[in-house]
Amino acid sequence: MSGNESRKYEEKEIEKTGASMAKGVRKFISGDFFRDDIIEFPFFLFLVFLGFVYISLKYWADGLAKEEIKLKKENRMLRSKQITLTFELIKAGQQSEVETLLESYGMNLKAPVKPPYVIKVRKDEE
Repeated sequence: MSGNESRKYEEKEIEKTGASMAKGVRKFISGDFFRDDIIEFPFFLFLVFLGFVYISLKYWADGLAKEEIKLKKENRMLRSKQITLTFELIKAGQQSEVETLLESYGMNLKAPVKPPYVIKVRKDEE
């Protein structure tokens, strides 16, 4: 084959491919694609199955997204509650607050006036 003949052959093959592709698109749009023997029934069932799987996964992902939003909201509420309780605990631990609570319960305890001192014990060396 000469260069000219091979080029003509390639052009004819390209035209055939383009024509068959256009024919396939026309068949698909008209609905003949499913009526002909081009597509087998088990393959069509497989595509339907994949469609159902896709839809179910979409609903599952939407449910997870809703649950995530709910948990984030609950996390924010618990975080604010934790901050409030931490503040109340720190406030209750202050010396003035403890003295006030002791007086309200009628206990006659007062804060020491003298600072504490350390007692050192010598160990006898043997």
